[in-house]
Amino acid sequence: MRIDQKYQKITLAWLLCIGLGFMTYQLNYTPTKSFVGFWSGQSAVNYGDHSLSIKMQLVVDDAKSESARLIVNFEPNEKNASTFHTNVTSNIQILNRSGTEMTFSLTEFNYTNKKALEAFIDRELPSKGVVISGVSWATSKDEIFLYLTLPFGEKMGVVLRRHN
Repeated sequence: MRIDQKYQKITLAWLLCIGLGFMTYQLNYTPTKSFVGFWSGQSAVNYGDHSLSIKMQLVVDDAKSESARLIVNFEPNEKNASTFHTNVTSNIQILNRSGTEMTFSLTEFNYTNKKALEAFIDRELPSKGVVISGVSWATSKDEIFLYLTLPFGEKMGVVLRRHN
């Protein structure tokens, strides 16, 4: 009978260690931990007859709160267009994550020089309440591929690279 109690105690201690280890892992693991830092990249998108150069910066502040901001700079990508600069800053809300893929939405847009961009693309831009969806893939530890669906259905992809 003493042998059975000894095995029960060892098994119980073993299960307790596994449980504590799993709980510690869950408390310290966040899917965005490897993405904390500053990322940037650029792309172009066509709006009808107009082409825009887009420079993106992704700032992932804190892995525990999974907070991030996307800053996008727009410039005309045409030689004969009047020059302007427009910036949009938005927060990122993570909707789903699995493995190296993350689905998110962009919310709370803050524009600078919004009217110049609207005049260039001949459309009114959304301000609040509109969600732009996106999917990102970690292609390596220093590169992320963002695939965005813009407010008017345009799709664009951009590779962001980590900066130290």
